[in-house]
Amino acid sequence: ASAYLNYPLPRGLFFGQPKDILFDKDHHWLYITEENKVSVVDYYSNRIRLEKEFPMGIGYCSLGKYNGSDELYVPSNDGWLYILNAATLEQKDRIYVAGYRIGSVVSVNDKLFVGSSDMTSGTYANCVKSYDRGSKAMLGRTGYWDATRLMHLTGTTIELVDLSINL
Repeated sequence: ASAYLNYPLPRGLFFGQPKDILFDKDHHWLYITEENKVSVVDYYSNRIRLEKEFPMGIGYCSLGKYNGSDELYVPSNDGWLYILNAATLEQKDRIYVAGYRIGSVVSVNDKLFVGSSDMTSGTYANCVKSYDRGSKAMLGRTGYWDATRLMHLTGTTIELVDLSINL
């Protein structure tokens, strides 16, 4: 069943089919993701700040900091992980993860953990890849399925939950 979000705004109406909502408590922003779009809403002023559309579908995004800058990590169904300035949604960088779909990304301690459909190993094994944010070098692989949502367990250094999202 599909759920639609009606979010009344003073100068319009946000209407869409949200996939996920990320909270930035420091700036009082909501990052509402849809099939191929990210909208940033200021939840105090009730205004849409920014919107960005992507040519392909996107997976579950993540907010993080790198070198003191707030970033939004957007996994795309074209095999790329887009690194955006979280305040402007301008592209800062990108990493080619491979595969036809990237299910999710998590940013923890300058590391990016990405669930990808990359089958270069011949099967769906080792679909979770870890990258160093600074060098963009792949650090390792693990996991058993590509269609997953990765979530960081708060209070741990690097401990993740890997949830299947499409069986």
